Amino acid sequence: MSKSTSSLYKRLSAGLLLAVGGITQPALAAPHCDEIVQFKPGTRSAVKSGTISGYEVVDYCLWGRAGQRLSAQVYGATDIDAFVYTLDADADLSTHRHVIKKNGYVVVRVAQMRAKARMSKRPKPYQIGFSLH
Repeated sequence: MSKSTSSLYKRLSAGLLLAVGGITQPALAAPHCDEIVQFKPGTRSAVKSGTISGYEVVDYCLWGRAGQRLSAQVYGATDIDAFVYTLDADADLSTHRHVIKKNGYVVVRVAQMRAKARMSKRPKPYQIGFSLH
């Protein structure tokens, strides 16, 4: 085998490994998000900060496994709510935990109530805490 053919085989096999390995990486399958939430090793919770105004929404994505329970709590203004949605269910996280039905990304949406959003011109600061058990 010539040196150029050997080099070609090495590049093709390296590209194939990257392509096959990339398919299983959860980061590549993430839906559109404003921010991806990652937990530090050994922890089951994370806190993010942000601001929101008017009808703006902020989407946070995190990876979960089937059967895990997700909860989120928004701290800050009283008119900011957190909603979770997945492909198979919608749930209001301010009232209960969401049980993840299948492995994959879960999107947590932060938004203001409609009446408050209509009057809100200035950005309101908030923090959101995520817990996954």
